Amino acid sequence: MKNMKNITQINLTKASIALALVMALTGYSSMSQAAEIELLDRGVYPYLGFGGGAALLSGVATPSYTSNEDLRPLALGAATQAYYSVALGFVWKRRTSPGWQSMFQFSYRPLAFSAKSSGRTHNYKQNMLSLDFLESYGYFSSWVPYIGLSWNFYNLQFEDTGSDEGATSESTSRLGIVGGWDIMSKPDSHWRIRTNFRWYPEISLNYAGDKVSFPNFEIEPVQVIYRF
Repeated sequence: MKNMKNITQINLTKASIALALVMALTGYSSMSQAAEIELLDRGVYPYLGFGGGAALLSGVATPSYTSNEDLRPLALGAATQAYYSVALGFVWKRRTSPGWQSMFQFSYRPLAFSAKSSGRTHNYKQNMLSLDFLESYGYFSSWVPYIGLSWNFYNLQFEDTGSDEGATSESTSRLGIVGGWDIMSKPDSHWRIRTNFRWYPEISLNYAGDKVSFPNFEIEPVQVIYRF
């Protein structure tokens, strides 16, 4: 049952990514027109976004004592874990640099997952708050690519129900890379569909003398953005 759940999550994530890529490649059919570029460059606008994504658990390393054969099922394999996201930011469409847009946003993403075996459970929680600085250029027939830096603040929690250590938590931060694209029906549209990819250096905490690693690569296939 667990394997079927993991396979379903992976297939859903792959389907979402494939859909986003098809939309992007379709939108890349022609280059930006001068009139469309002009529509992109008109002041500063706040926006609000809601979406969903998935973290890749293949980057997660359980404590070293799970190398014990009896505890090996607690090791996480190539699976994904879904989460929801909320973004609040603004886009700055610069008149002095036609076609360029700068975006600044706060993004909140709570993540929780667990691994179970023989009555023993490893519980993970990873609450993430990010400050993203994004830069995009052009309008390629509905497709607007971007890339940027992300400063991320984490509250990490881990518990091994088979250990006397109990639950522990730790706060940390990382600088990472974020990229993706927006899909818009027209350059001055209030609505856009955003796809994000996030990567950070290793994220971990110490537990009972061991290092517990958390996911450091995220895919957010669909985020609905409304620009005010």
